[in-house]
Amino acid sequence: MELRILHDNSSYYLNFQNNISYIIFDNYNNSNYGKLIREYYKKFKDFGYDIKVLNLFNPNKSDNFNPFCYLKDDLDVITFSKFLIEHDNLQLQSQLLSALMLYLKNNNDLDEDCKNFTSVMKLLRTADVNENDPNAKSPLDLIFEKVELENPNSLSSKSYKSFKYTPCKERKHIISKYFDYLSIFDDKKIARMTTYDTLNLNNFLDRPSVLFVEIPTNKAFDPIVTSLKFVIDKLFNCNQNFDKFVNINNDENKDKTIINENINSIEEFISESCEFINSKDNLIKKQDEHIKLQDEHIKTFLDEISIKPDSFLNEN
Repeated sequence: MELRILHDNSSYYLNFQNNISYIIFDNYNNSNYGKLIREYYKKFKDFGYDIKVLNLFNPNKSDNFNPFCYLKDDLDVITFSKFLIEHDNLQLQSQLLSALMLYLKNNNDLDEDCKNFTSVMKLLRTADVNENDPNAKSPLDLIFEKVELENPNSLSSKSYKSFKYTPCKERKHIISKYFDYLSIFDDKKIARMTTYDTLNLNNFLDRPSVLFVEIPTNKAFDPIVTSLKFVIDKLFNCNQNFDKFVNINNDENKDKTIINENINSIEEFISESCEFINSKDNLIKKQDEHIKLQDEHIKTFLDEISIKPDSFLNEN
């Protein structure tokens, strides 16, 4: 099974075959907003595709996405938290986020639907830093003391200890920045959408599937966007360099600049599971505010988002 990642300008690479799955980012910045879901939903359905939609514009009418479901071990959690922080240029250490996620992931007393970013926010609210009394303990301190007592080798408690070595003022700053960065998960609709996972991205190489993605440019959604990028890279070996070609949160003109500036490194982006551009001698044209890569070896490239079929078709 082959996976192709497309955006609206590359829809002419769609082939309705039972050996190709797709992740499609439909471009919402132009007048053809949502055109791919309108044009191709029925056709994908007729060809027997398993259709999924991630709709952050209307989470009530979206499939569910919980990145925790794709993190299989402690290393995955640590790598993911570090990627999240570094990718979105937060200029923060990742130990606190790692500790919180590891605590949730490895806690056998918690139901699976408690292992998500909404629970991370709940834990963050128990954090406190008393600059006047360095020995004061917050509820979060007590949680990790108990974890260490029960399991001295716990990676979550070790990560939390690393965070605690940070000076008080910096710890307060880190906690505040995490609150700001992850605040989107306090939204009730987003919280419901990320409680569990129905995208089943693990199955995309097992049967013909398509995921339409619709993501706003609002930076509040960065944690979800970046999480999706990480999961795609982890599952399909797409190489994190795909950001060089299309940055989901950038405008179209910047995307075009990114693609033009990185044409010589496109070959690095080719992988076994994701078929992309096979020749560096491509001709790049800018026409009608769209990018068109013209070469007989061009396969796919990535950009933006889409709409939940039922919600789009049923809107008045």
